[in-house]
Amino acid sequence: MTEAVEHGLVQRAEGEIRFSHLQETLGEAAIDTPVILDYDETLWLRNSTEMYLASARPAALAAFLLCLIDLVRPWKLLHWRDGERRYRDWIRVLAITVLFPWTLPLWRQRAPRLGLDHLNEPLLAAVRASPAQQRWILSNGFGIILRPLLARVEGLDARLVAAPLLGGWAWRALGKRRIAERAVGGEALDRAVFVTDHHADRDLLDRVSQSFLLKWADARFEPAFRDRYAPFDYLNNCKREGQNTFMRDVIGEDLIVVLLAFAVVNEAILGAVLCATLLHLSFWAIYEIGYFDNDRVAAAYEAEPKVPRRYPEYAEKFDITAAWIWAGFFGLAGVAAAGATGVDMALSPASALGLSAGGTIEMLMVWTLWMGGLLAAWWTFWIYNRIDKATRTLLYLPLQIFKYALFALVLPTLVTGVLLIIGQILRAWVPYMVYRYAKTPPKLNVPGRMIRLMVFVTAFGLVLLTELADPMMLALHGLLILAFCTLRAAPQLRDFLAQSYWITADREKAGLGEQHR
Repeated sequence: MTEAVEHGLVQRAEGEIRFSHLQETLGEAAIDTPVILDYDETLWLRNSTEMYLASARPAALAAFLLCLIDLVRPWKLLHWRDGERRYRDWIRVLAITVLFPWTLPLWRQRAPRLGLDHLNEPLLAAVRASPAQQRWILSNGFGIILRPLLARVEGLDARLVAAPLLGGWAWRALGKRRIAERAVGGEALDRAVFVTDHHADRDLLDRVSQSFLLKWADARFEPAFRDRYAPFDYLNNCKREGQNTFMRDVIGEDLIVVLLAFAVVNEAILGAVLCATLLHLSFWAIYEIGYFDNDRVAAAYEAEPKVPRRYPEYAEKFDITAAWIWAGFFGLAGVAAAGATGVDMALSPASALGLSAGGTIEMLMVWTLWMGGLLAAWWTFWIYNRIDKATRTLLYLPLQIFKYALFALVLPTLVTGVLLIIGQILRAWVPYMVYRYAKTPPKLNVPGRMIRLMVFVTAFGLVLLTELADPMMLALHGLLILAFCTLRAAPQLRDFLAQSYWITADREKAGLGEQHR
């Protein structure tokens, strides 16, 4: 029978009664009764995995790594439906332990004190007073993390059963019931006492005859680096919460367009891909500031602000200075990658200024040129956020130009690349313009001549920066872009054709209706 408590022991009298029942059960247990304790947020009132991850230094890099793992979600490749529960913690702990190898030795020094700081003293006292001598700690946490935490805990004498680091990927797939049957024995489980706070342990709760599902008032689940800024976190988990925008749009759409336009035509194609990818991340670190500023201005000035559900939480931790630092880091890495791999910058503004990424001074000048472009993009977004919504339709165009064409400062392209960029800009801008003009009646008619001017200036400027290429190269590049556009447009094209019909069908339907009358 499972004893369930919905609230903390100290906060509600009912919880105290349940805990008293647990104390009585442990006090009356036979000497050979197995007592099985969950560790995280039960015997220890924190989450060991998150505490270990939060101990990694430098904190900014570790926080970004963990954020990147959550953005990419590699567990989707391992197990589509239940991959996050099974693999997420294992991937995160493995990544921090391997890429920040000093974390584990430092943890072993710090953990014994932490293990005492957050002990569940009432539960520990009840277990110590119990005649039962077969004591187990059964955890989905990792042994290398838990052992140091238990090093100074006296009078418990419990055997630890926890996930191994290298084989941790399979641990949660087994489930606690199967793990307990292997470690404790199936017959012993019939008379065991099991204490946990996790509903996820339902398989073992149902298996053990005396099981207790208790929520402890002082228990805290504190995600690692929850108060620290990380690039793209606001975009993916606040502004577009639940939409997987980073992988679906920023990487799966925008980056592919940028690579097709600027990278695949470069002689040093791998270097150009790396350079464009890093510059893309640099740009989005700044574009994300614009999203945050948009919500901040809406919350401060709009009569009926529509801000994301988690905006108050992120308003406390979003760090504009850190965002610029990350943008500068990604940008510098991109320029350095171009120089190290011999990326061709011919006809780009950087080349026109006599610059390349070959030497340190020249590399820094190219980087300065790129950062100037980011500053212009941010300034445009700043104005956009502070003007009326109808007028925003015009400023949305230069924002899209920055998003897709700013790379021309460093990387050259062909005329076919220019056509792709123009198509992508219009793809983003036209639906937004229709949305705004349909939702907010404009003060003026749609400014078609201004639109024509802005599109021409953009296209003309990009064409001036294109490389001359032989017809075969243009054809191959054009066919590659055509294939990409066709594949992406196929579902929409199929739906469009499915709902299209000859207008003569209207008369035929009308005539058929008259006959039925």
